[in-house]
Amino acid sequence: MSKLFAEPLLQFAIAGVCLYALLQFFASPSALDRRSSEIIVSQDALLSYLQYQTKSFTGGDAAKRLQQLDQTERETLINDFIRDEALYREALNLGLDRNDEILRRRLIQKMEYVAQGFYNEMPPLSEAQLNEFFQQNKQDYAIAANATFTHVFVSNTGEKLNAQAQANKLLNKLNQDKVNFEGAGNLGERFLYHRNYIERSEDYINSHFGKRFSQALFQLAASEQWQGPIASEHGWHLLLINHLGAARAPTLTEVAGVVLADAQRQQHQQLLRQAVEKIVSKYRVQRASLNL
Repeated sequence: MSKLFAEPLLQFAIAGVCLYALLQFFASPSALDRRSSEIIVSQDALLSYLQYQTKSFTGGDAAKRLQQLDQTERETLINDFIRDEALYREALNLGLDRNDEILRRRLIQKMEYVAQGFYNEMPPLSEAQLNEFFQQNKQDYAIAANATFTHVFVSNTGEKLNAQAQANKLLNKLNQDKVNFEGAGNLGERFLYHRNYIERSEDYINSHFGKRFSQALFQLAASEQWQGPIASEHGWHLLLINHLGAARAPTLTEVAGVVLADAQRQQHQQLLRQAVEKIVSKYRVQRASLNL
């Protein structure tokens, strides 16, 4: 028997068995679970799985949701968990997680998500902080010049010898008949875009009529009288202007909702950047020579 134990091959086999036993003894339960062919369907496992399925990470909500499931729904959840867990383990066994750039990017994204924490963990912005953010970025919330008007169109095309003269003649008729905003649609020619423009920005008007028309429009004033004719890229226009609003800086009250969303987004980005910097600081970086 002593000769048998003296064989190098047997000694190597015994050492291997001992080493494997030690690894099994000291390995973490989660590591063992991933290598095992046994899938344990526990309350904690289902809660975690349900949280990711519903994208709700409040533990109490997940537990309540799990309790509300009927027998059929619970069995469906368990079967889905078993299926996903089996596929995940088999993918790891096949080494599908190695040298996979798509998976690498997904893991980075998940780590960024973990690092940034959840939105409800962000401290609420105070009124002073919101106002400070608004003052620093006030130019981003400027209200553009805008106009409300209707127009009667006379084109330069066709057999018309003098479209401007025809427009002037039509202008007199519009004012004599006291044609209102709603009645303008019965006169003039069909325009490529709209007949009525309600609180449209200067840029929007530029895109339909051209910059020369827009500049002339905003030099006029709102009036109950028809005005014009004003030339555009398409022809001549007679205008009934209800309102002209100059470009201006808004008050915080006017744009509070947008400002709050932007401020929270900036706060969120700052928290993420700080969290990532903290993770990166744990690593010692060595720069190898690059032959570029």
